Amino acid sequence: MKMNFYYFISKKFSNSTLPNSGLQHFLLSLGVGVGCFALVITISVLNGFEKLVHDKLKGFNGDLRISGDITQLSIKDLQNLVGIEYVVPYMERKGIISSDKEHRVVTLKAVDMKNLYNVYKMIIKESSIKNDEIVVGQNIALRLNVDVGDEIFVSSPIDQSFVLGIPLQKKMKIGNIFSTNVLDYDDTYVFLPMETGKVLFKRKQIIDGYELRLNSKSSVSEVKSNLLSNFPGTLIVQSWEDLNHALVKAMELEKKGAILILSLIFLVASFNIASILSLISLQKIKNIGILKMLGARGRYLKVSLFLIGLKRGGTGIFFGTICGTALVLLQNRFNFIPIPDDVYFISALPMVLYFKDIFIILIISFVFVFFGCFISSHKVTGLKPIKALKWVK
Repeated sequence: MKMNFYYFISKKFSNSTLPNSGLQHFLLSLGVGVGCFALVITISVLNGFEKLVHDKLKGFNGDLRISGDITQLSIKDLQNLVGIEYVVPYMERKGIISSDKEHRVVTLKAVDMKNLYNVYKMIIKESSIKNDEIVVGQNIALRLNVDVGDEIFVSSPIDQSFVLGIPLQKKMKIGNIFSTNVLDYDDTYVFLPMETGKVLFKRKQIIDGYELRLNSKSSVSEVKSNLLSNFPGTLIVQSWEDLNHALVKAMELEKKGAILILSLIFLVASFNIASILSLISLQKIKNIGILKMLGARGRYLKVSLFLIGLKRGGTGIFFGTICGTALVLLQNRFNFIPIPDDVYFISALPMVLYFKDIFIILIISFVFVFFGCFISSHKVTGLKPIKALKWVK
């Protein structure tokens, strides 16, 4: 019964005789809708680039890295654990790679070449590689002006003894050139066979650790917890988020900042709601006085005004969210919004939208809509009946 009364009053009040009242109601819904649309698009773009970075870093670093006291571990022990698909031991050291005239300081990474492409996901030039060959980044190959099949010199000055002031070098053939589309990786890393690494890194007594690739059904956090529980001690297990902690935090801060700034659109829309509902209330103040004289409580009128603002604001929220979501789906399907591929290494704008993001947007938008409704309804419905009737005169 009460709800029927609320709807009846809100319907009568919403039929305003103010000039351009239809346009005002449309602008009320439009302001909220634009805010929802902007938030959906912005968050989906940030999610898209975040997922792109996630896939690149995770693909190159593996799912998990184990370091620290690894003397108790073996490849067989790790492969027996549930969720782990590939295990690659590694040794890492700063070194120098040289062609005839050019020299580059790089990160030399000695690994098991048989599982190189199973653990490290990257774009490669050739499909196979021999155990006595190395794999270099695309930018390194361009800077040294070398290609697959060319011979170069590799050295680790930290580990090598010196003869006549010249560090000992090992001549090796380039077996493959990889590309990750991540500048720092393509310009830094060189993969060596583990046997070569043990020869070059004379000061290293044991391997630095293991890098793992999990199967698609496994959870990184679960496997990480399982490793720490099965091999307690000084074992260090890091995911790609742990290895790139600063980058992850920066992306999270960027998303929160974008949501905070774009929420100002809802703040403007809430004041628009308050102003339009206040005009309606002032126009209907005589009716409010009569209803109060007849015994209508102030909260009944407040709820009725709330329903007007909620209806208009809810319409804007619905269409803004639907339009934003539709644009994300169309972009993912047709890629009709291009971006410069020489800068971002992709040809279309990445967009990813999660259900939790839509939920957050709906919460933010409805909070501001309620705020605008509360401002407009609180003061007018607090008027005394006699004062409201006299005010009309």
